[in-house]
Amino acid sequence: MSLVKGREIRLLGSAPSFHGSLEMKEHEVLVCVNGAALALKDPIVPRITFMNTSIAAAKGAGLETYRSLGRLKTDHLIIIEGSPDLSERWISILERASYNSFDFYSLEMRMEFMKKLLGPLKGVQGDHVPSTGVFAILALLAQGAKSIRLNGFSLVDGHSYLNRSFRRHHIEMDRHVFELVQRKGLPVSGTIEIESGEISL
Repeated sequence: MSLVKGREIRLLGSAPSFHGSLEMKEHEVLVCVNGAALALKDPIVPRITFMNTSIAAAKGAGLETYRSLGRLKTDHLIIIEGSPDLSERWISILERASYNSFDFYSLEMRMEFMKKLLGPLKGVQGDHVPSTGVFAILALLAQGAKSIRLNGFSLVDGHSYLNRSFRRHHIEMDRHVFELVQRKGLPVSGTIEIESGEISL
């Protein structure tokens, strides 16, 4: 993660509020979450992609996501181990995606990191933990990112790279983390779409 230390990051999530157009500053490092890069209209290859192993096996969006991952390209892939009962396809993710290097966060590493920042967690998936995008925000800050600008972050259902609106399971925990970001004044900016409109960080 030395790729991000002291750097300005553009972090792209897969929320339905993102419609594929992205204007990058020359010095920004593009980081994407799960299949978010697949929604880009222009062929920008992300420097880093965070990929949760559960994404291709979760009920609903999993099969559609798995079919889409063969088009994923990134310089550096960060695999985050998800819930054990949903993680059997992570080797297939490595086989299908195009990347130059990768790192691996075990479930234990991810949960320990989250507990240090957020306190005790009730479980390892669903509304008990933040989404991969919110995990990425916290991980990038922990690794010394100078600032993070968000696109494609939302507290409503849907995924920008899929044709159907599948349920997102992390909304309440994500809301909690965004409130923490605002309260602590962390260097994160962007617009978060919610059911009643938008909130700004």
